[in-house]
Amino acid sequence: MYWEYDDLDGGREACDYVGDTTTTLRSDEPQYAGTATQSVESMDFVLRKKPDMPPVIARYLKSVRKLAKSILLLLLLDTELLLKDENNNAVLRLLRYLPTRSGVGISEHTDYELFSIVYQSRPGLEIWDRDKWVVPTSRVVVLAGDTLESITGGRVRAALHRVPRVEGKRVSIAYFQPLNDDADIGPRNLEGLTSAQKRKANRTYPRVTQLEHILDRDAAAYRRKKDLGK
Repeated sequence: MYWEYDDLDGGREACDYVGDTTTTLRSDEPQYAGTATQSVESMDFVLRKKPDMPPVIARYLKSVRKLAKSILLLLLLDTELLLKDENNNAVLRLLRYLPTRSGVGISEHTDYELFSIVYQSRPGLEIWDRDKWVVPTSRVVVLAGDTLESITGGRVRAALHRVPRVEGKRVSIAYFQPLNDDADIGPRNLEGLTSAQKRKANRTYPRVTQLEHILDRDAAAYRRKKDLGK
């Protein structure tokens, strides 16, 4: 499942900054999303580490956190707890896609967290929806993640997405909103489901913590990347 928004304050300026080839993008953090090829340069800001970031990126972060808070309120989750960075692994990722004639930008995957908010300088993100790949044309796309699918017992499906081969310059900025590290991401609030549906939800979605899920998916992504390199 995904949602689209027209724009966010500071997004265009932040994209201009990331798209400037004099801006160095490098990351010492693990990649949380998919298997990126050499056609993508990225940089992560792990917010619990209170990183120094350029003012233009900090201004955009305020806008994206405001939208994240609104979404958390709609989901009836504790915004005060979840927006305290020391409690979880919220990440802001800058991505610059380099023109390439082969391969993909980022292969198909779902995000690990509750949801991600993607700001794109131009269309390029593709989402699997109703048995086909669709291309959102809005600048802002909110993607449901694994954790949202799990806590809703599958009533909200994580958005499978990818970024194919890019022609010309494209930039995106992704914000990943998890639950707190120690939160149980098993199904909750299953009112309205039949007993059989509740049993199926509890069988399908394991009762693990948010951090355990992220580490497990990271390990699987690393193994997949290693296998591709053989």
